[in-house]
Amino acid sequence: MMIKTIRPFLPVFLLGLMVAVSHLNADVIIDNSTANGGFESPSATGMQTTADNWQAAIGLDQFQRLDNDPNTTGAYSMVIGTENSGEETKSGALQITDHVVGSDDLFTLTFDWAAAWAWDPGDQVNWRLFTTDDDSVSGTVSVISAGFVNGSTGGGVPLTWNRNVNVLSDGGTVLGASVGQKLMLEFTGSNNIGEFARVDNVNLTVIPEPSCFVLVGLAGLAFCVWRHRK
Repeated sequence: MMIKTIRPFLPVFLLGLMVAVSHLNADVIIDNSTANGGFESPSATGMQTTADNWQAAIGLDQFQRLDNDPNTTGAYSMVIGTENSGEETKSGALQITDHVVGSDDLFTLTFDWAAAWAWDPGDQVNWRLFTTDDDSVSGTVSVISAGFVNGSTGGGVPLTWNRNVNVLSDGGTVLGASVGQKLMLEFTGSNNIGEFARVDNVNLTVIPEPSCFVLVGLAGLAFCVWRHRK
């Protein structure tokens, strides 16, 4: 009798379960082949202040990428730091991604980083995932997750890289203000003049919010169990 009661709801439940299982596989937002996570595009030589998909971090003066030394994969990495060549110039990076944030999204972020010129162990490479209320750099910010890495000393090339540093794993707190807005990723550094770090091989993924199908299926199944016991 129980099986006959549940049978009408099985197709919906199974469909929801299939969709939910498919969502366990994380979707790539940024990596070396998606959205220029390796800072390699476009091809060029020497110091560059532009790169596909990237721009200067909010409130900073410029985006900058430099040729990598022989100890590094790829041709370029992104520069974080503050220089003073007559006037103070701060470098950092921001990407406005194509991902539209869902209420239950879970994010994972890894990247390589290296202390470069005059970088001290207490200096920080700061990162944050966030949205703004109008998908622009001038909008009101709502932070999903943020943090920093530090602990290395730099003195020039060859660089000593901290590889595949995992700073966020299936995490982030999505507030209502972020839902439906484009996800942004930003890197900034300490404000000490003449100290620099590098970031490379950014990898950002998301496990999207669960499908409503599985919720409908579970609700139907629960109703059947309740009805059978009654």
